[in-house]
Amino acid sequence: MSGTKDPTWTFAHIVDLALPGLIAYPACWYMAIFRYRNYSLYQTMVLVGATFAAVTAVVAAFMIIGGIYVVLTTFAAAQLWKVALLAASATFAYALMVAIGVIILIVPYAIVAAPTALAHRWLLLKIFAPTGPATPGAASTRLKS
Repeated sequence: MSGTKDPTWTFAHIVDLALPGLIAYPACWYMAIFRYRNYSLYQTMVLVGATFAAVTAVVAAFMIIGGIYVVLTTFAAAQLWKVALLAASATFAYALMVAIGVIILIVPYAIVAAPTALAHRWLLLKIFAPTGPATPGAASTRLKS
């Protein structure tokens, strides 16, 4: 991407590659952390894995559906068996590319996402930590009012 000759391209466009993760992270955070109110280290690592799986599923679906669409629109006038064979091979090829992408991207993703999720965890635990000393009836009094 850095070798493009497009004069409007900047290094800020690299962030475009992270958009699926930025979109999936809040939904995964809600499902793994917020819903259970459990921000343990284990749940944070579940969040990292769930986000990777969600983004992989979305990217795979777009690639496979896009590949089938291209085959069907490009070869619409061809014989039906040729179109079916091309659609099946395109589906297999895109699924294989997704699998190879997962293998290639799992380590860089873990290097970036795990520390980011841990920093997010630390910040939220720091912000929402109890501030004063706990008294025996404080929680029940607070709930009643």
